[in-house]
Amino acid sequence: MEGMSHFTKLYWRVAQWLNLRTEPQ
Repeated sequence: MEGMSHFTKLYWRVAQWLNLRTEPQ
């Protein structure tokens, strides 16, 4: 379960980074 939580957290962080990077400003 801990592994999944860590993976989810990492995925969420990457998703936010991509969103900030791809967001047109």
